[in-house]
Amino acid sequence: MISLLKWLLVVGTLAALFALVPVGGRTLLERARVLRGGGGHHPRAAQLREGEDEAPEPPAAGRPAAPRSPAERSQRPMPRERHSPSDHAALDRLVDERAR
Repeated sequence: MISLLKWLLVVGTLAALFALVPVGGRTLLERARVLRGGGGHHPRAAQLREGEDEAPEPPAAGRPAAPRSPAERSQRPMPRERHSPSDHAALDRLVDERAR
């Protein structure tokens, strides 16, 4: 009898984890529901599956794409760190304090 209660406790705990603990923003139960029924997708997904429309062009991103050729990469200036002498002095003081 106690063995049965232990197994029920284990199964109940796993079911609660499956239903309540989010992994990557969604619970495993929500993921299973989406896979099973197709619900939860973007509203236009069903239209696109049925072929009613052509898929729209994706919106342009806010950042430009990374340069693809070495010539394009060389045109872009390399980022530089700009630290003042007071920044260097403050860092030296911190390092000296930690070294003691």
